[in-house]
Amino acid sequence: MPESTNTKSAYSKELWENMFVRYFQDEIYKLAKSFPLNRYLIILYTFLEDGWSDDAVKFFINYPEIALKDANDTLHTLTLPIKFPDEMKERWYSESGIKISGYPAIPIENLRSRHFNTFVSVTGTIIERSNIHHIASVVAYECQRCAHRTNVPQDITGEPEKEPDECESDLCGRKGSFKMIQNESEWADVRKIRIIGEFPAGLDAADYELDAILVGDVDCPQTGERITASGVLKNIQIINKKVKTVDFSKLLEINNIEKMLDSEIISTGLSKSQWNRIRVLREIIRELQDELKEPAPLKDITEKALEAGMKEDDIKDILNKLKQACEIIEVANGKFRAVYN
Repeated sequence: MPESTNTKSAYSKELWENMFVRYFQDEIYKLAKSFPLNRYLIILYTFLEDGWSDDAVKFFINYPEIALKDANDTLHTLTLPIKFPDEMKERWYSESGIKISGYPAIPIENLRSRHFNTFVSVTGTIIERSNIHHIASVVAYECQRCAHRTNVPQDITGEPEKEPDECESDLCGRKGSFKMIQNESEWADVRKIRIIGEFPAGLDAADYELDAILVGDVDCPQTGERITASGVLKNIQIINKKVKTVDFSKLLEINNIEKMLDSEIISTGLSKSQWNRIRVLREIIRELQDELKEPAPLKDITEKALEAGMKEDDIKDILNKLKQACEIIEVANGKFRAVYN
């Protein structure tokens, strides 16, 4: 397996180019013709397993940042059957890309330090979903002494803004001060979410939660929906009052996020009849909440559920399942608020 970054990248680009030319030309042409309505080529992980050697697959898993960047770069260098206008060509380079689907998921609570900087996949429920933020990925700085411009790449996952150590001009070399030039900086759309996996009642939920970030493509399911998210697991240094600490936290930089279908959720251990009862009770809580304009009382939930043919023991069990999945929150004794849309 290649050692240096340049050698790794050359190796990776050759893998992607061979795969695209052999197997995906028609799909890439269709993607280009439908762009920007469609922006991503979805590749099943099983296709990588079938089409690549074991070493190549291991390379992708262990060096996903290099592999995914090279996949996008290779996609953008292919000769296309259509000619984009200049403005659309820039959008093709910056907005189209590759997404990997179907990578085997690992329970959130089983993520360890050995998974840092590797490709992972998790399933769970979205419990927090931020607004879209616009973060500078590369900041253009102007030296306040000589007006020389310097571009400084930024870490968009949470580190403080990085400024030049000194002016890069051979005629200046001054250390500060620098002014950010916004219209010459590069920007990224970012959304942060928090995912929670399934956890037994009575245990601390913190071990089952994972922060994640979407960069560029910020479309994702709503709070309360079950999803599968795949991407690069990063270890982010915790900064307290602009001071770096020795503590780190996990952050999943998402390459692909997909809403789980009912059939997929059933396959996690629920029978179809159990899942139908869950959907009925979930809908009862939502209707009561909309009707009353406040959290739904347990008494009213129980009455409507019994009318729907459910048993009291089933009602209690399903309420616990919905709480564990963070689809409802018990806001007071006997009152429940839905957090899904």
